[in-house]
Amino acid sequence: MVAATSKFLLKGGVLLLLPLMIYSDNPNNHAGIQASYGITDNVHQLNIMTAGQELAISPYVFLAGFLEFDYSGDISIISFDANNLVVANDIRIKKGILFPRVGNKTAIYAELYTFYAPAYEQYRFADISVGNDLNLYLDNFLFSNQTKIRYKHYPLDSLTDYLEPSMKLELAIPLPYFVFTPGIGCGFRRYGEECISLYTAVSNLYLPLTLDFSMACEFRFSHVSQPQSYYIIPPTYADEPFFEEENVKESAELSISANRMAAKKRVFVEATLTLFNKVFYEVENLSRTDKGLRTSVQFRKFLNDNLGMHINLYSHINTSTIDDFDYMKNGVEFTLELIF
Repeated sequence: MVAATSKFLLKGGVLLLLPLMIYSDNPNNHAGIQASYGITDNVHQLNIMTAGQELAISPYVFLAGFLEFDYSGDISIISFDANNLVVANDIRIKKGILFPRVGNKTAIYAELYTFYAPAYEQYRFADISVGNDLNLYLDNFLFSNQTKIRYKHYPLDSLTDYLEPSMKLELAIPLPYFVFTPGIGCGFRRYGEECISLYTAVSNLYLPLTLDFSMACEFRFSHVSQPQSYYIIPPTYADEPFFEEENVKESAELSISANRMAAKKRVFVEATLTLFNKVFYEVENLSRTDKGLRTSVQFRKFLNDNLGMHINLYSHINTSTIDDFDYMKNGVEFTLELIF
């Protein structure tokens, strides 16, 4: 009996370890953990609009083999208050397929993202996506097709789940000194008896100025049609930043970024400026339009093969046609990363 039990446990242990044994020899495998601490004059999360601090622990694992397994998690707490604890997990499994000619490939993936705030029932959700990313070279042009089916689930009964299939087409055109990539996208969002259309247009300029310095400029426009009877988010939560994605009817963004890399010193610097204009759905006969800018400067330094540090300085300015939505947010975030 003891021998049979031991044999069963041994077989079970081998089966449990089999995925790790399959992935163990791949040089692309890596894992790590990040610990970050941030200070801001306006948290602007979980409906908290005061100054505060944020402490986060973020583990991640990437395993490459027949399938790619990518996991990242985040456990954070705001102002050291247990009521402001947040736990997020992101799991992605992908299968890549190569086609004839270098660079031609496709990838099929499934992704699960969960967000859980123990003290805030309205901020809990699960986001499930399946999709396909296709890249094909047509002479010197790169054609990309991104197809995705997304389902977002809210446990709270007053919030409505929705299904969102979408597709985006892009064509990268190499020109002297830069690469121009226009793109269009469409889809729909289905919830209850409602079905609203989604449209997106994107234009990107990428300038590889030198081997270690590049700039990019992107303009993005999106439009969502008007529901016939009711919105996904009820008026009770319509003014909260957490639900902004579902409440925006039309948006336009212009983003400019610059990247500098000093490979020998293992230093990376990125600066970003984003200008935006957002038009929201009317709530209780109140129309709202927000304008503003977001800036950030990120500094990354790898001290050795297993230790890195990050510093992020940021500033957000938001002006609105409704005074209650005017705000400014400035902060700094420090991160240490341990790489296995």
